[in-house]
Amino acid sequence: MTSAPFILERIFDAPSNLVWEAMTQAEHLMHWFGPTGTLDYATVELRQGGVFRYGIAAGGAVLRAKRTFTEIEPQQLFVTIAAYCDEAQNITRHPFVPTWPLEMRIATTLTEQGGKTHMLLDWSAHNATAEEQATFDAGHAMLKQGWDRAFDNLDARLRAMQGTA
Repeated sequence: MTSAPFILERIFDAPSNLVWEAMTQAEHLMHWFGPTGTLDYATVELRQGGVFRYGIAAGGAVLRAKRTFTEIEPQQLFVTIAAYCDEAQNITRHPFVPTWPLEMRIATTLTEQGGKTHMLLDWSAHNATAEEQATFDAGHAMLKQGWDRAFDNLDARLRAMQGTA
């Protein structure tokens, strides 16, 4: 069974180099990433095999996750394998949705045109069981809601980075 990918597109009123910076540097991710728009911590090793580690306060605890970079084309594309994890970075189940896939493949593509950046997010279950794929497919509306909030926060961060906030 193949999972249906989750595809989201957005146009940001900022050049691609600025969007790239906001999406790949911990100092900026801390201010927009995730559904709440703030992270408890973030570190980024932007290289193939490097890891973006982060934590989000949720339900009285810190929800920990990591994304391992598998492909990078500076200012154009980065692909990660995402997973929830414990403090030691061991992959764990989603704390609130136990049948969520253990790993997700996320490709983010940026294309600049006329000073604006088109972002394409392509997210799919990775090495998932049929049950995990079904849970992922059923979660597309939830993903859209969360990413729409995150990208609204990113819009605000980009305005601040450009001095137009």
